[in-house]
Amino acid sequence: MQNPLPVMSYVQRQARAAQKADILLKFLGSGDVFTTSDIAAELLCIDRRRASALLQKLEQNGALKSETHLVSQIESRDSAKKLSVKDVMALLKRAAGDQAVALTALQSMSEKRISTARTVRIYGISPHGIALADCYGNPHFELGRTNAAWINHRLDTQRMRIRAAAAGWTGWTPERILRLTPGMKKIPDAISINKLGQRISIEIERSCKTSKRYSELIVIYLQEIKAGKIDEVHYVCPAGVSKLVKKCFESIDTVKFHGDIVKLEQKHRDRFKFFDFDEWAKD
Repeated sequence: MQNPLPVMSYVQRQARAAQKADILLKFLGSGDVFTTSDIAAELLCIDRRRASALLQKLEQNGALKSETHLVSQIESRDSAKKLSVKDVMALLKRAAGDQAVALTALQSMSEKRISTARTVRIYGISPHGIALADCYGNPHFELGRTNAAWINHRLDTQRMRIRAAAAGWTGWTPERILRLTPGMKKIPDAISINKLGQRISIEIERSCKTSKRYSELIVIYLQEIKAGKIDEVHYVCPAGVSKLVKKCFESIDTVKFHGDIVKLEQKHRDRFKFFDFDEWAKD
């Protein structure tokens, strides 16, 4: 007969809840600013129901604020299906009259960019939460200031942060904190130190850019590498996208640097690596 699992006392349960709240607030206070119940559950290794309860309690205590957004499931302009008026009315009904969600839905309809969409409640850290997390001076969440088009991108970045930490990476610095760092020519989505001690610039690339833009980024990043600010650049992408980004990089033979044409060598290319989400930062 198996021994029953030990039952925690009330004091132990309270201490554990306080510890998880502290982890969550420090995660948001370190520069990630807002998250969802799904990401919180993954971060804290608890189920979504408990994560939602914790987020709501922190909101009641003034440490968090929340709002609802309509988030696109498919962002590609080429593959997007046009929304009908009936579709938008259904989405507005699901949004329960939230003005910010309604505005996003109407804008999305006019741009014809969404094929499917879902309502997402995000929880952001308040100035009081910043103080509780001992992250004074770091950015806090402001209601009505979040661009719904970037929510998926930020949530993907948070998932990769959790994965990197599990794989032994350290010193994760989100984009909002990097913006406060003087002298950076290109602000990536994050910088973190891998298990080899290398400083990695991390770009969450949800779609492929133009070769012209990547040519510009290659020059900027190679300068950052030469200056010793980073060692490599990792492009981390949804399934299948990393192959497209890598192919675009490989099509670039030369770049412009101070008006001169410079031929890319293998030693330059080796500094750029490409991964699908599921491939990156594995143990």
